Amino acid sequence: MAGLLRRYFVIPVGLCGLSIVFIIFCIILRISKKNDAILRKKLRIGGLILALQAVAIQGAWAGATCYERKTPEFAVSDSVSESDVLEVNLKETSEILAMIKYGERRYFSFAIVRKDSVIQSGAVNPFDGRMDSLDEKVTIPVDPNKVSIGTYELRVFWGAMQGKAGIFRASPLKTYKLIVRSE
Repeated sequence: MAGLLRRYFVIPVGLCGLSIVFIIFCIILRISKKNDAILRKKLRIGGLILALQAVAIQGAWAGATCYERKTPEFAVSDSVSESDVLEVNLKETSEILAMIKYGERRYFSFAIVRKDSVIQSGAVNPFDGRMDSLDEKVTIPVDPNKVSIGTYELRVFWGAMQGKAGIFRASPLKTYKLIVRSE
């Protein structure tokens, strides 16, 4: 409460008072023609005004940070995926488990593509329903009614895709060769 009172009341009133004193010293200095003592006082008051202005606006804008946010990293929790080849057996599971690092408070989407044709697309879903941590477990649903046995390309995007045309314009965060089996 005291900080708010100081920021929104005391400091602005003090700045107004110092500004009036500064103007008075400017007038006196103009009349007295190069009085060094008055010039020093005027400069000190000007410096105090600048310092108080910095205190008054502190927190008005987001503070500078010493780092930039890292680009999100996408990795499938499968040992085969290290070579960017991903195998899914539709008899065992209909979703791909993965991990997104540095993706907090962001949206991700995916597309399963075959020969420049989008077979399935949608949102990458956080395991707990919220993208709120640095390392977030996510799932990518594979619809057996749309995806059959064969070879596809899985593209993961940073952000929500707007229509199927957006999938081909945006550069993917990660791309996998997706081999779908049903054994």
